Amino acid sequence: MKEYLDAGEIATWIRIQEQDVSREYATKLARWTIDGLLDLSKHRLYDELRSRRSDGLQYKVRRLVLSADAEISGEQRCPTDSSPSTAGVTGD
Repeated sequence: MKEYLDAGEIATWIRIQEQDVSREYATKLARWTIDGLLDLSKHRLYDELRSRRSDGLQYKVRRLVLSADAEISGEQRCPTDSSPSTAGVTGD
C-alpha cells in the first residue's frame, strides 16, 4: 500500500471546505467521490472495507487505496541505485 484515504477523512474535508454541508450529505459526497475516483483511475486505485474499534464500538470504514506498484503518469520514481549518475566525471 502506497497511500490510503478513509471515506471519513474525505467527508471531514468536505465539511471544512463547505461550511453549510451537513454530516449526512458530506458522507454521501465522500461515497460519490470514491466511486468517481475508482471509475477514473483505470484500476490504479481500489477500495476496501476495514474494521476499526473505537470506544468499544466496531465500525466499518471504506478506504481508498493506491497500491505501491501502481504506475502514475508523470510520477518520477527514485532510482534504486544510490550511486550518483556522474560516475565518469572527475572532480576538483
